[in-house]
Amino acid sequence: MKAEAVRRTSQVGAPHDKIAQVDDRRDSRAAGTRDRRNSRWDEHRRARREQLVEAALSAVSRHGSGVGMEEIAAEAGTSKTVVYRHFTDRSDLHVAVCGRVAAQLLPRLREAMDSSDQPRERTAAAIETYLAFLEADPEVYRFVVTPQPGGDDVDPAGTLADLVGDQAARLMAVALERAGRDPAAAGAWGHGVVGLVRSAADWWLRSGRSMLRTELAAHLTDLAWAGVSGVVTQHPENQHPSTGTPRSRTKEEQ
Repeated sequence: MKAEAVRRTSQVGAPHDKIAQVDDRRDSRAAGTRDRRNSRWDEHRRARREQLVEAALSAVSRHGSGVGMEEIAAEAGTSKTVVYRHFTDRSDLHVAVCGRVAAQLLPRLREAMDSSDQPRERTAAAIETYLAFLEADPEVYRFVVTPQPGGDDVDPAGTLADLVGDQAARLMAVALERAGRDPAAAGAWGHGVVGLVRSAADWWLRSGRSMLRTELAAHLTDLAWAGVSGVVTQHPENQHPSTGTPRSRTKEEQ
């Protein structure tokens, strides 16, 4: 009797177990389908955002740095409503455009800085590369460096300048180390040189490019390197004992 009861219990429970297994398989397949759909949708959104960024760059080149969202949407062959599905506002699109520009500019700067083993030539190559990049499309440069209304605390243009400054700091560190100097000041000098070049580039564009790009690059290289070389070639007796910076001359030395 006990064996028969066990068999009946087993037979009663078996169909429920099979149903549960089928349900589990269905749930697993459904979850897999949802995951694949979500993955495809994520890929679609990423691709669409990239297309809209590309359209924004084309619209800026065509209409200028003050381009409107309607013009960007028209360049993409869509409506503003679709653009706002992928970007919360103009500031969000601006951040994405800055990211694209940074991805294009930084590898070129790294290549320029690695084009020579001489610090002055590396400085000249980096400055020339930066100026050539902005001259190729001044409106895109203006769009990138112009703050957008409604943005958050993140300054994408400032972030781009910081990234370029980090590259310049790497170059300065090499020059200091070769001179037997402490490279601790490389960050300040690298970012200082970037500020110098960026300010001069802004003036150059505002003045209608009053001189050739190559002339401006040569002037900026002379100025930047005069300051850097004056530091990295200081003799130990002319340096401040604690900071390594040039010390002031005494009245007797003047």
